[in-house]
Parts: sequence; C-alpha cells; structure tokens
Amino acid sequence: MGLPAPSCSRSLCPGCSQHTPPAKSGGRDRGPAHLIPVTNLSVMELDEALQTLQYVIEVHQAAGMDGAYGLLINRIPTTALSRMEQENLDTLSTMPIFETTLPTRRAYADIKALGHLHLHYRLLMTRPEKRVMANHIRMALTEARKFTAELLDAANASSRAA
Repeated sequence: MGLPAPSCSRSLCPGCSQHTPPAKSGGRDRGPAHLIPVTNLSVMELDEALQTLQYVIEVHQAAGMDGAYGLLINRIPTTALSRMEQENLDTLSTMPIFETTLPTRRAYADIKALGHLHLHYRLLMTRPEKRVMANHIRMALTEARKFTAELLDAANASSRAA
C-alpha cells in the first residue's frame, strides 16, 4: 500500500509529527505556516512534495527556526479517485496535511482571465443562462474561503506565540 519511492518514507521527514498544519480546534502555535503544494496524487508528485517538505524542515531546523509545515492537496479530481490515487492519499495520512483540499476546477485554472472570482460570480448570477457556471464559481469561492481561514488560523496562532 505504501509508495515505492524510498524518499516517500516517513523517516525522511524527521519532525513531521511536530509540524502539522493547525487544526480547527485551536491548532498549533509555532511560527508561520509553510505550504507545500501537492498538485496531483501520483507517486512522482508525492515524492517531490515530501522531498520539498523535508528540505524546508531541515533548513528551518538548521537556522534554529520553528514553524508550521503542511502539504496542500490541490488539483484533486472532483470525481472518484482511482485506486492508486486513493492509496497514495492514504499514504499521506501520517504527514502534515491541511484539512482543506482544492479540487481541479476551471475557475482556478482561469482565474487570471476571470479576475476576482467574487465579482465574476456576481456577474454570472445576473444572467439566468449562466446560473450553472455561477454555481461552479460559488463552490470554488467556498473552497478558497475555507482554505484562507485555515491559513489565517495558522498565522494568528503564530503571532500569538511570538
């Protein structure tokens, strides 16, 4: 069930158990949150993300800094995961992962062209034929707000500890 790549093992991320993203129930109060994106659930992507996580932790430890570290799972399919994707996601269960995941959405991919999503959403809601698209934008906004709240909780916990 585990990943075949040796660098995906938990032993290569010493201190990961102490560097988890904040939970909604108060969370941790250690330094700023460092986000490492996982852009899909392939073995190669997980391996690279865990190597990056290990590097960030090692650099901060060498500098005598403490911080909050977390993997952000994004571009996750909105449909059912394949067996391998689910196994890879399960493998990450012992790693520091943000609660919020950001699925693959055109709204995120097109954000540069669309501009501010909340303004785009309001515009779409004025046109009855665009209500379905507006619903997709609303879901993206909800996910983004949830993740923003999670990051702000980490930043607030960090500033209280300082």
